[in-house]
Amino acid sequence: MGITKDEYVNISTKLEEEAQGMGLETYPFKIGWYNNALNDKRFEIPDDPETLAFVVISSPSMFEKTFLPYLEDEGTDGKNSEIKDPLDRCMKEAFARLAQLFMANDYGIVSMHDFEISPINKRPKVLVQTAGHVAGAVRFYQQCDLKTSNKSVSMNTSESQMNLINQMRSKKVFPVCLHPKYGGWFALRGVLIFKNIRVSPPLLQPLDPPMILKTEYDIANLLYLFNDHWRDSRYRDVGMSSDLERYSTLQQEYFGTEPSERKHLISKITHKLD
Repeated sequence: MGITKDEYVNISTKLEEEAQGMGLETYPFKIGWYNNALNDKRFEIPDDPETLAFVVISSPSMFEKTFLPYLEDEGTDGKNSEIKDPLDRCMKEAFARLAQLFMANDYGIVSMHDFEISPINKRPKVLVQTAGHVAGAVRFYQQCDLKTSNKSVSMNTSESQMNLINQMRSKKVFPVCLHPKYGGWFALRGVLIFKNIRVSPPLLQPLDPPMILKTEYDIANLLYLFNDHWRDSRYRDVGMSSDLERYSTLQQEYFGTEPSERKHLISKITHKLD
């Protein structure tokens, strides 16, 4: 179904306001933008290209606003859930809360989470970094952002910086996203697809992903730190100001703990919350 401008604004505003209270952010995009940006078409979402969708991002405040209260309320209820990770269960509940805003409407809302694997092809249901990039919410930095020619590098680039650029050009590296406000202190949690809604170009225009890093060295350094030193979180600060909003000490401890060991930390957290 097509929608009016007022209906589109109502959907976007409702989502944004509810998400903000949970430490989440929502950014609209079209399924066609996502599918067109994919290098591997096996990850396409088989919906009309004009279908409305929103990528959902967790800001640094999500941990205190949503996850800690969830841990306090959940108690032992999650023990028998098919979703083992409590944060994933929390996000499942948060997405359901967002979708429930439109329960009276025939929008056909479907949630796809970053942790979900398709039972058919055993691949992620959605590539959230691509979704975030096409929505203009984040910039997706990849090896292809490092040009193949040294002519593209600034004259002020030092020899050691040039060596790192060449190293990142030649080795296999995993890509990473940065947020213009949070740097790397955020997470892409999934997408909400409004399967029954089509948005025409006047309602939703594509946005360029934010320009965050200014030099090829910064991009190479980001990829290096993410791939080789991700545990120390230095990659999260690349290109950002010193007063950047970061994860709290407790949140950093939680994500820095191996998933298999987090139950002990969760027990400590919940005892403090009682």
